[in-house]
Amino acid sequence: MGSSFSILYAMCLYGMYRASLLKIPCYKLMFFNGVLDIVDLFLISSAMAYFHFTGAVFCSSPVLDWIAGHFAYSFWLGSSFNCMVLAINRFVEMIPSVAFLRFLFRGKILYIWIVFSVAYMLMAWFALRPIPFNSAVSAFIATPMIRDFAWEYLHFTSAYQLIHNGSLLIVMTTTYTILCYHLYVSRRRTGRTENYRIFMQVFLICLSTGLTAIGYVLLGFVIVPRSVVIAAHVFWQLSHGVHAIIYLCFNKRIRKEVMGTFLKSSYVEQSTGTAIT
Repeated sequence: MGSSFSILYAMCLYGMYRASLLKIPCYKLMFFNGVLDIVDLFLISSAMAYFHFTGAVFCSSPVLDWIAGHFAYSFWLGSSFNCMVLAINRFVEMIPSVAFLRFLFRGKILYIWIVFSVAYMLMAWFALRPIPFNSAVSAFIATPMIRDFAWEYLHFTSAYQLIHNGSLLIVMTTTYTILCYHLYVSRRRTGRTENYRIFMQVFLICLSTGLTAIGYVLLGFVIVPRSVVIAAHVFWQLSHGVHAIIYLCFNKRIRKEVMGTFLKSSYVEQSTGTAIT
């Protein structure tokens, strides 16, 4: 699944570049998020496959699991932070009363957000414990999941992960609630759908990230069945990979570039047949 999503995602990023969408600040952030997603999907999916089929736990391969856990944790922090920045970007771009803050996403200032995201990821390697992979539940989870779950949750759950995920949910829920209300009122008054498609792309991207954050917040506070742990992990993988599907469904220019470049023969043939008809 990870390899398929990575290939599809790379095609979408190429289409984004070919369509000259990177001139728009929001798309620069989305492109950066895509790079993080692709690297994470490729590396972590490969590590998961190895750990799963060898039945590895932290004690059996501590070095490799430590590295994979750091990659998983740091890329989650970086990509989810970037999703918060995307939410703030849509907020200041679409709400007239805060238009004076648009300078935060103009020129070189935009790249400061990307630098913050990379620095945040690097910080995780030096300041935080990794979240290792546990083949018992086929997921990256801090608790060993051996016997005494209550004791394990108390001693192994990452407090910082809960703080980060909680902050992520607060920021995105607040901004998108206001944005949805603003968009609803605006469409009723004027009937205009300006910025609607790009809003839906960013909203759905952040929604997948938000659902993952909810799942892992629950894992930190509540003792849940292993099926819920696995479900949260699947959501986490989808939060990186489903974005490619979102781009193809909601962005005509990306879809056109992808089809024209990678499905050129069939695309041209179909277009010719339609023109003749």
